[in-house]
Amino acid sequence: MIDLGFLREHTDVTIALLKKKDPSFDVHGLVQFDRSVRTLRLEVENLRQKKNELAQQGKSGVTLELREQSKKIGSDLKDKNNQLLDVEKKFKELYLRCPNILHADVPKGNKEGNVVVKEVGKKPIFSFEPKNHLDLGTDLGWLDFESAAISTGANFAMYKGDAVRLMYSLTMLMLKNNVEHGFEP
Repeated sequence: MIDLGFLREHTDVTIALLKKKDPSFDVHGLVQFDRSVRTLRLEVENLRQKKNELAQQGKSGVTLELREQSKKIGSDLKDKNNQLLDVEKKFKELYLRCPNILHADVPKGNKEGNVVVKEVGKKPIFSFEPKNHLDLGTDLGWLDFESAAISTGANFAMYKGDAVRLMYSLTMLMLKNNVEHGFEP
């Protein structure tokens, strides 16, 4: 996620950097929602303060005028608070989809614009067609997508069998190695 302070202080720079990463992202909408949220929060706080002031005045005696003012402010406060909740929801949805800001050296665009900076070693040549990790894990019986979808939702996997033992072994190896170098669990 991007830093909202940076977005507010350097709006033009942030917009340019976000457009470089994802030209289709509605960064102007994000900026506008952020401003709206801050404005509405201030209005809600001001109305709450007025309502509290009226409550203090009411301690010495409630008049018809005071009661009408209190009702009006209460109604305005409810409306503004509902507006605030709606705008905050829209802001959060957009903010969670906001891409990270890229380093200045990163080329414009998506994967197509990527440039190989450095290659280390030689690429292996296989005598067979390599599988991706999902196909390999499924073929070996290590991944269970159906159970994961039932308990957590889509796009998750549960490890089972040897995959679980492998993960625990790697975890113990890491823990043992780090303890030898001063880490205390």
